[in-house]
Order: sequence, then structure tokens, then C-alpha cells
Amino acid sequence: MAQDSNAADIFRFEWGIYRKITAADLFRHSEVSRLLERELTRRFPQPIRFLELACGDASLASTLLRRRPTESYRGIDLSSLALDLARANMANTGFDVCFEETDMLSALEGLREPADVIWCGLSLHHLTLAGKQSLFSAARNALKPGGIMGLYEPILPDQSERLSFMDKIAEDLRSAWGVLAPSEFDHMWRHIRQFDFPETLTGWKSLGLSAGFTDVLDLYHLASPMPCALLIYETPQPS
Repeated sequence: MAQDSNAADIFRFEWGIYRKITAADLFRHSEVSRLLERELTRRFPQPIRFLELACGDASLASTLLRRRPTESYRGIDLSSLALDLARANMANTGFDVCFEETDMLSALEGLREPADVIWCGLSLHHLTLAGKQSLFSAARNALKPGGIMGLYEPILPDQSERLSFMDKIAEDLRSAWGVLAPSEFDHMWRHIRQFDFPETLTGWKSLGLSAGFTDVLDLYHLASPMPCALLIYETPQPS
């Protein structure tokens, strides 16, 4: 019981940090959402089956999918507390909604009905290179012909070593994330240095192409202080 309470306290603290960052739009989620909605409108006039990996509170998907034809939404996350928030955000949508408390790869490999769209934001960089490749392959197999996977992920500049690059951007990031208290930034920075493993832009694209995606569209770049890219991975159109 005490362990569960401690886990809940940690989640609330870390989620509070994340919400401060997103509320200030420091990762430009507003622009990412706009571009993703544009792509969905262009590609899918019909209702879609939307699968979100590491969904968190599903706030982006909830807002976006309510504005367009949607058949179903499925959210995947390891945190039961995050899923509780997601259920609240996805209430009364008018389309089928379900959630699963599991890891991303298990969810993809156990998917019974293929998706039109798989979306994941700021999460795949936590995986090892081998873990990323396995996930890309599973995602490719989980999509309908003509389906897409959208990612928004940090990018490691070419010819950069991970930890030295992080050390280089640390003070700029602290300044840019001034909405955080010093203790909150220090906690987040320890997490980033220990658990973030971004790929170069070429690396992110190669992972998808190696898994069988036919093309990768580069839709948006956040230049600094932590570079990120919005990428759309395409599958072959139905014959």
C-alpha cells in the first residue's frame, strides 16, 4: 500500500512538471496538433481507427479526434494513473474508446484489428535502438494498407554524442523552461540524461524504412533548445 502511494506521489509530481511544459507550449504541441490534423483530413475523409502509444492523458488526441470522422480510439500506456486522466478526457466522444495498461510493443503485437493511424509523441526515444526497431516493425504490421504512423520525437544532431550534446543544451533548456521551479527542472534533467536516447533525423527515418514503411515525410522541426521533428511514416496504398 505504501509503495502504491509513493508511486502515485511520484506520478503527480512528474505529471505536474509535464503539464507546466505543455501548458506553456514549450514543445509546440499546438503546431504539431495542427499539422497532424491537416494530414488526417487530407488522407482520411472516412472515419478512422486511431491507436495512440504512450497516450498519457490523451489530451492532443481527444481534441483532434472530436473535430473529425472517427470510428475508434485505442490508448496504450503503462501508467494506470495516466489512463484515468485519459478516460476523463475521452469521455462522451461519440466514437468507440478503449484503453490498455501495457507496453507499446505488446499492444501492437496483440492488436486484433489493424489501425488507420498510429500516433506516438515524445516516447519512443526512451527505447534502445533494438527496441525502437522492433516497435517500428510491429507498428508497420499493425497498420492497414494506406495507413500511417506519426511520431514527434527529439533529434540528436548529426555527428553528436548523446551526453555531450545534452550537456551543451542544458543551460539553454533551463532558461527556456523557466516555468519550472529549479527543483522541478533538476528532476526532469536527471530523467533526460538517464533515459532519453534520441536518434539523428536520418536514424529516425532509417528505422521506419527498414521496417517496411515506403516513405517518411518530415513535416515540422522544433529547432531549439531541444530539437524535435514531426515525422509521418507511410505504408503502400491498397491495390
